[in-house]
Amino acid sequence: MRQLWCLRALAGFAVLISVSTATGSSCMPGFNPDCTDINECATNNGGCQHTCTNTNGSYYCSCNYGYMIDSSDHHHCNDVDECSMGYHSCDSSDRCINVNGTYNCSCLPGYHITDNGKSCVDSNECNTNNGGCDHICINADGSYQCLCGTGFDIGSDGRNCYDKDECNLGDTVNICAQNCLNIIGSFLCSCRTGYQLDNNGITCSDINECLVNNGGCDHKCRNEIGSYTCECNSGYMLNSNQHGCSDVNECELNNGNCTEMCVNTPGNFTCSLYVTTTTDLTLLYYILPISVVIIGILLVIIIVLLVVNKRRKMQEYEATGENFNNDKTLSGEIANPTKSVYYNSKHPQATLVS
Repeated sequence: MRQLWCLRALAGFAVLISVSTATGSSCMPGFNPDCTDINECATNNGGCQHTCTNTNGSYYCSCNYGYMIDSSDHHHCNDVDECSMGYHSCDSSDRCINVNGTYNCSCLPGYHITDNGKSCVDSNECNTNNGGCDHICINADGSYQCLCGTGFDIGSDGRNCYDKDECNLGDTVNICAQNCLNIIGSFLCSCRTGYQLDNNGITCSDINECLVNNGGCDHKCRNEIGSYTCECNSGYMLNSNQHGCSDVNECELNNGNCTEMCVNTPGNFTCSLYVTTTTDLTLLYYILPISVVIIGILLVIIIVLLVVNKRRKMQEYEATGENFNNDKTLSGEIANPTKSVYYNSKHPQATLVS
């Protein structure tokens, strides 16, 4: 007889188990004769209805979500009634409908079930055909309401809208001060000649032509009842079209009473000794450079004449041997006034004498 020793873990301890290969196995239940674990889940899912989980020397059954294991056989799964046990997220238990493995919720009118089938959210009736409203659909929690635009009244059906004749409502705040014209959904007020409609669109007031583009006046606009007049600022006069203003050239009349030059400016004039007109400045712009060139040429001519005259005198002094110490045009003039310089062509060295 041959004996085998198997290492078996029991209650957290390692235990050697003797196994006789001739007379049978002495291993614990759930193990093969060679003391290796038997995978019960490999055969018919271990008899489990849903999930079988193998363990060392054993196994156990578990159920899918929404089911619980049968306490009698520990293999079969029974449905969990979430509605009666309160395991649901419906708005109320009477809106919970139990089904195998889960539950469904039903919703009140004006609500619909979400994609998970558990919660209720408001149904926006306005998203479908505008809720059947003629004009405006306003969604509310679990409901909606139809409204009409300005100038319309809601019909008895609560959906259709009908035009309101504001001009025939009698003494109300909406009636026009003078003329009233009814149009679909609204009304228009108008005024008699000589009046204009106010910003409120109802009352009338005198037309102030000066408020629109200054009445077309260049400068000042003076409103009058049923008319207006244009006026010009000081230094300007009104044109023949009674709107435009032109500058008055004060210098044309007695030189603007200036004792010097009179310079006209827009709306005014000045007396000045200086050149200020555009024409004079233009002439000065061209004349000044030409004058500078002419003056430069004259200076060059004067310098050339001085140099020529200087050379001529030097030649005369060389020929005569005269003393040219006091010649102011000689560039070699000695600054000391107490000494004299003499020059002789035969003796070119200069001699200083006290």
